Amino acid sequence: MSRITRNTIGMFDCLKGAVVLFVILSHCFIEVWTVNRCTDYTLVWRCVHSMSGMAMGIFFIISGYGFRPVKNLRGVRMQARLLLRPVLTAYLCFTPAMMLGNLLTGEPVLSGIAERWTGFLLGHMRRTEMFGMETETLGVFWYFIALFIGWMLLTLIFRIAEKEAFRGAAVAVCTAAGCLLARFLPELWFCIAQGLLSVGFLYTGYLLKKKGLAFAKIPVWGYVLLVGAAASVLAFGYVNLGVNELRLGLLDYGGTVCGSVLLIRLYLRFFDPERKVYAPLMFLGRNSSMFICIHGFEALLILWRSCPYLISGHVQLTAFAFFAFRLGLITVLYYIAMYSRMLWHRMRTGRDDVS
Repeated sequence: MSRITRNTIGMFDCLKGAVVLFVILSHCFIEVWTVNRCTDYTLVWRCVHSMSGMAMGIFFIISGYGFRPVKNLRGVRMQARLLLRPVLTAYLCFTPAMMLGNLLTGEPVLSGIAERWTGFLLGHMRRTEMFGMETETLGVFWYFIALFIGWMLLTLIFRIAEKEAFRGAAVAVCTAAGCLLARFLPELWFCIAQGLLSVGFLYTGYLLKKKGLAFAKIPVWGYVLLVGAAASVLAFGYVNLGVNELRLGLLDYGGTVCGSVLLIRLYLRFFDPERKVYAPLMFLGRNSSMFICIHGFEALLILWRSCPYLISGHVQLTAFAFFAFRLGLITVLYYIAMYSRMLWHRMRTGRDDVS
């Protein structure tokens, strides 16, 4: 067995790929259970539902593992390009696709477009009514906006405070503020609460690398604490970072951080990068941002909850079938996007290489 024992490029690719699959699967379960108005939650559903917070926590912590404070305005623009441009690109691509779909189905050509753009411009995560019209959720794109906000806040903290104790205190203030906003203003616009909550995860990832905690030997009691904190969230709490739900507040947040760290540690301990069976997950992980954006794009384009084929007497089987179909669709869209990108690059430069 050739497990990971030190920092290497792409060391988290397989884990990120697994989380991408989990995110898509959890959204498929949510759609099917919502359409079928289910109240009988099976064990599989409860596990998927309860683990969603830790899945996103892993993404944030991995990002924090590679955290480097930006030093100037150029660095800010670079982060905006990496995190915000994909979201804007997805919405710009969705608009003509939605217009074409409306023409083919006989709907008004602009039907549904304004609602989705309003959700994006306001950074709003709940389907509601604003300005006299229905507003659609921002969907998975909240992650990119929250990550950008968190990255900028953590950079500011590093610029202001040089001592680690002061940095930790500032991170704790951001986290507490995020928990308070999530509790009392859960529908706050622009993903501000999610951005504040992401700071704690990012800083945890930074400490894992700086202190060598990702590979350091942890005593048995340390694992007991991590397992106990994570189990308390799964048993008694509930975390959905996207819509600012933390049933137990800071206790839920702390347990989610512990659970995410525990899963990362277990991954590094048992994952064998030389096994070919992990190749699909490695591929997903290396292109995780692209796959998440495409997942958000197809969710914008197709209102799955209005699909009659999701109504079933076997909701669990339907959810898995829907997951397989949706993953196939996302993969096809990925290759279309990559081919389109290559053609655009060729027209601009006359070369085929795309960085």
